[in-house]
Amino acid sequence: MTDVLFIAGFEAFYNAADLVQAGWAGTGTENTNWGISSSYARTGTRSLHTYDRNIFITKTFDWAKQTVSFTYSIYCNNQTTAFNSAYYQFSFLDPVGEPQVTFTFNTDGSIRTYRGINTSFLGATASGVIVPDQWISISYKVYIHDTAGTVDITKNGVSVLSLSSIDTKHSGTYSTVGGFKIGSFNDNIHGYYDDMYATDGDPLGDLEITTKRSDGAGSNTDFTPSAGNNYENVDETYPDDDTTYNYSTSVGDKDSYAMENVSGNKTIYAVQNSVVARKTDSGTRTIKVLSRLNGTDYLGSEEGLGETYNYFSKLYNLNPDDSAVFEDADINGMEVGLQVAA
Repeated sequence: MTDVLFIAGFEAFYNAADLVQAGWAGTGTENTNWGISSSYARTGTRSLHTYDRNIFITKTFDWAKQTVSFTYSIYCNNQTTAFNSAYYQFSFLDPVGEPQVTFTFNTDGSIRTYRGINTSFLGATASGVIVPDQWISISYKVYIHDTAGTVDITKNGVSVLSLSSIDTKHSGTYSTVGGFKIGSFNDNIHGYYDDMYATDGDPLGDLEITTKRSDGAGSNTDFTPSAGNNYENVDETYPDDDTTYNYSTSVGDKDSYAMENVSGNKTIYAVQNSVVARKTDSGTRTIKVLSRLNGTDYLGSEEGLGETYNYFSKLYNLNPDDSAVFEDADINGMEVGLQVAA
């Protein structure tokens, strides 16, 4: 079974500061060269955004995989100078942040791939694969190996490049991927990115990442609300930090909230439950993301808090209550929240 490793739809982020709280990092000026855009979104109302050349956005993970695929939808404004193979558009990183395999967009609309950053040319698609002024779903899949490596690229679910028996290991130490880096387009060009996900195998196709928020009281209400009902302090479109919140000083306390419903009976490949939290004083304070399904609380890993707000997430490929694929009814009956762990 192919597992989803990462998902991002960007509906929960207002600006670059929210991305930083969720573990993203970027070069250039926040909210000018990189951040969140409400001007262009493939699904929903927001997307990741870059502007100008040599701007990079990085995300690293606590997993390391030899086989990884990454899928995103991309859009750039309609200019003939948008693409330049001198600027790399995407790179798989090893666990310490060094590039293993890199992809660039050439002026003829082809995608070129290299080991490292332009270290060794591996291959290229035909021209016209990347075109401006429209959303395109692109998937990159790599197997990291110094002799038996592979690279596969698909556009809108159709293969446009397949390479095998090549050297895809640029790192001197690691034969794995532990993160990625997204690059910008050419001078003065806006780039937009949406509906991202990564797997440990083949890509799952052109998917929509949907965000649902709290909309009702849950079964656990141990935390003290700053005002009103607990769920009303966490139902805003974007986190409002200390404007409204729930708090607790007691280990073992839980708070959980009913969530907005899904509909449409689409295949649900993964569910990621997220909370935003901080501590208010020195000393150790930890939490666990809580997911309540069918009357049982399922807890994520213990996470340490800092004194600034950060996002904490637990991703499920299968429903932990029955080890089956999630269905609409599972999501619609689920509660999300957190527990004070220490």
